[in-house]
Amino acid sequence: MVDAETVREVLLLAESLAAREGLVAPSVGQVVVSGEPPGSGMVKVYEGVWVDLVSESIYVEEGTLDNVVFRLLVGYFALSVYKSFGKIHWEVARDLARKHFFTVLVKLVRAR
Repeated sequence: MVDAETVREVLLLAESLAAREGLVAPSVGQVVVSGEPPGSGMVKVYEGVWVDLVSESIYVEEGTLDNVVFRLLVGYFALSVYKSFGKIHWEVARDLARKHFFTVLVKLVRAR
């Protein structure tokens, strides 16, 4: 299980990376890492990743550290792309998550 501090660190790194990519940072309302499926009102943007466009919340399925980090990045970038362009482009969010995944994972592991 990924702890709240790890989630916070991933979001801070994602915010910095989104700014470097020229994207608007969302005001993430809530992040849920759970084994249960999300409620209604969530938009699935990738396998194991849902976002709420109104509250700018991210819901990801739990898993290993690397899976959760990747899912959090996809969710964050999906919200950032939506906030920047007014449309969800899950492919762009996924590609940005892939581009920055190892950088974020290495920073997390080194910080421990």
